[in-house]
Amino acid sequence: MIPYDEQVRVLRKEVAKAHDYICLEEFYKAKLAILNGDWAEENILEVLMRGNYTGAVARIAYYRFVHRLGCDVRALWDAIILEWMFYFVWQPEFDQAIKTQEFKKALRRFRYPQWVEFGLVGGGLDTLKKMGENFIVKTKAW
Repeated sequence: MIPYDEQVRVLRKEVAKAHDYICLEEFYKAKLAILNGDWAEENILEVLMRGNYTGAVARIAYYRFVHRLGCDVRALWDAIILEWMFYFVWQPEFDQAIKTQEFKKALRRFRYPQWVEFGLVGGGLDTLKKMGENFIVKTKAW
């Protein structure tokens, strides 16, 4: 078994892929517009696309490292906190906005809306475990 701190190091490198989001400039423009009151659908979708990308990074890391390789889910959680919380990947300012009708309507366009929300505003370890296990169950059905 790989030592816990080594798991965190490897997983931290994996979840750091969230920093590679290619449309970051568009995301920040849309974020600023929304925070200034422009709740246009294209702005909401642009912000959610960043959450979708980040959520996919978490989902894939869970599948590859926790499910397939047997890493401790807490190591993934620690890696996510170290990379996403401290480097401002998560956007807690959208915590209330994502519960609005406008955001919920836009979220329906995504295949994994819970992962989009997790990727945008964060969540807890229990949420990560639950979503990860649900994803594993769904992928086994394929």
